[in-house]
Amino acid sequence: MFRRRLKLEVKAQTVLEYTALIGIVTVVLMTLQPMIKRAIQGTVKTVADQVGNQEGSEQDFNESFTNYSNTQVHVLARKNIHEYTGNITYSYNDVTTTNTDTLTDMGVQ
Repeated sequence: MFRRRLKLEVKAQTVLEYTALIGIVTVVLMTLQPMIKRAIQGTVKTVADQVGNQEGSEQDFNESFTNYSNTQVHVLARKNIHEYTGNITYSYNDVTTTNTDTLTDMGVQ
């Protein structure tokens, strides 16, 4: 009897934890919705401007220009092992460098 009741309480606690987690994720996504929308719209506009002359676009391609978008990522990971009188010490040196160059919709030349 006691084990059955304990098992039901654990299941109920698990359901409540998942419900709380889903609720928190939903609130966060609803809060970030305007930023996500702007980011997607900006990405679509950038890609559309880079594709070429679009009918009815905001940019006059006869007198203006778009340039490139370039992203470079460099990752360096080092693990050093030092052993002294039976003691082993590990040290990690991780470096991530990201360079992004984006030039778009530069206007009239």
